[in-house]
Amino acid sequence: MGHPDGASLNLLDVFVKFKACINGDSVLLPEYCEAYTEVSKLLMYFGNLFYFVTSDVSHKISELRALYAADTVNYKSVEQMVFYEEKQNEHLPVKKWRCTGCRTLLRLHRALLFVIDLMLEVCRGKL
Repeated sequence: MGHPDGASLNLLDVFVKFKACINGDSVLLPEYCEAYTEVSKLLMYFGNLFYFVTSDVSHKISELRALYAADTVNYKSVEQMVFYEEKQNEHLPVKKWRCTGCRTLLRLHRALLFVIDLMLEVCRGKL
């Protein structure tokens, strides 16, 4: 599926990249970001209609990549990130927790669920 901006969605790439995220019981964060970059190409295909979603997804992928670039050990996988951020916050009251990576990943995952629901509705012909 082509897009005027040159971004091309390849569903096989999406599958392969999401499969590459799994390493035993771990979800590798950099690979997840790569897979999600492929998904974001679908959003770009819809143009201005989904600009707000595309922009938000792109920003969140960049945030996760920046966290990984700054700390490749603690942000190598989702599990390590959760453990690390929980450890960083254990001395703080819940309202003061800083879970930048966890929160960002959760919001990114919600956007993925939105994309899945959107595609299901498109396939059913309800949109």
